[in-house]
Amino acid sequence: MRHTSFLALALTLSVGLFGCPTDNPVECRDQSSCDLGAGGACLVAPSGNQWCAYPDSSCPSGMRYSDQRVGDGLSGSCVTEDPGADAGVDAADPDARPDAPTIDASVDAPIVGPIVTNNQLADLVIGQTNFVSEADRGYTGQSAVSNDVAASAGGVWVFDVGKGRVLGFSPLPNTGDPTASGIVGRPAVTDNTATGAASATNLGSIIGAVGYGGGVLAVADGDRNRVLIWNPAPTAPGEAADIVIGQPNMTSSASGNGASQMSLPLSVWTDGVRLIVGDRANYRVLIWNTMPTANGQAADIVLGQANFGVNVNPSSPSASNMTMPSGITYDGARLYVADSFFNRVLVWDGLPTANNEAADFVLGQPTLTSGSSLAASPTTLNQPTGVARYGNALLVSDYGNDRIVIYQPLPTTSGSSASLVLGQADLNTPAISGPNAATQQGFDRPDGLSVTGSLLFVADSGNRRVVRFTLAN
Repeated sequence: MRHTSFLALALTLSVGLFGCPTDNPVECRDQSSCDLGAGGACLVAPSGNQWCAYPDSSCPSGMRYSDQRVGDGLSGSCVTEDPGADAGVDAADPDARPDAPTIDASVDAPIVGPIVTNNQLADLVIGQTNFVSEADRGYTGQSAVSNDVAASAGGVWVFDVGKGRVLGFSPLPNTGDPTASGIVGRPAVTDNTATGAASATNLGSIIGAVGYGGGVLAVADGDRNRVLIWNPAPTAPGEAADIVIGQPNMTSSASGNGASQMSLPLSVWTDGVRLIVGDRANYRVLIWNTMPTANGQAADIVLGQANFGVNVNPSSPSASNMTMPSGITYDGARLYVADSFFNRVLVWDGLPTANNEAADFVLGQPTLTSGSSLAASPTTLNQPTGVARYGNALLVSDYGNDRIVIYQPLPTTSGSSASLVLGQADLNTPAISGPNAATQQGFDRPDGLSVTGSLLFVADSGNRRVVRFTLAN
């Protein structure tokens, strides 16, 4: 495990893999925007603007504003304990359970007006030379045959399917068809040698997933039945992972269903403090309440199964089971899990604290016991695969309908209606039969998605690319 001071970590991440820092002030919208270090929070300043702050025990309040991208003259200063200056901190979420943790109220800060327009044009593409190309770019720094993407202020990581690698683009790209500046799973972006046996520096060849938050990179290595963790995120190509979970060491790859085992993990989320993994072939989600620090560390909580050591494939949906956990996010108030096979997103108020805890409500279905694939509409989903939060909106990749549906305001009950859509003219337009030709506004099997600041990145898997949209604020 590498160790670094907070200031060194913040500098490393603001510089990114090989990029340069930026001091341009950028307001945060929610906690997911504040991931230059663990425990980041989006706080309301005396001006009413929202800026990122991070834990610092030398400050009376325990928090210090970032020295990057913070305005109002607050850059690098301690957060005041004046209630009028940080009234957003630790306010209870009115929709959460009584035992749910307190959160920063800015997570639920409303955005005036819709965050997108229906069928909005993307403004940047990664993995292709333009918006109509669909080529496989091979073992180059411009490839993004992607099923998952994870972005933060420090950059964006893209899982390049079939090549045993994850590519890093840092700083965040501002022009189309960027060249990767970092890579894990291989020593260089042009390396195309055989994958070889499991190790701390390589990845399997099938699809996986990537999580990036709080300065930590986590990669689900599906066919090795493990998740590799870089803490802090790597800064050099081909860097070895620090920790492996799901396996006792870096060279093992057996599957299992115990608390320290996995079977085909294909979704992962982290904020640098916690880790959550979708363990697909065990039909469950695993939660680590603190970031693992040892190889093979056991999970704290399991969802979808009665206990650890159980592997039951449910034949019908309920509030406490799942078949294909394919996308995960936790926003400090609610846990969202895309259960692809049952065509729904399960929602828990607060982070579950007991094994097999039942979800509180469901999206894409009218009830927690329905799971049919229904025609495209504002209330239905067809194989959802990714979830993300932005302000007072929830975004869901609706893979089978070739669209991203957006719930704004945040849904609070089962069967809630989406209000906006990307990739289709409206929420009632179905996907066409067969592959979609690449365009600037359409998708072909959109999979993982991630939001940082006001930027949405979508892994458009069928078009071998990642596309970016700018969200209104």
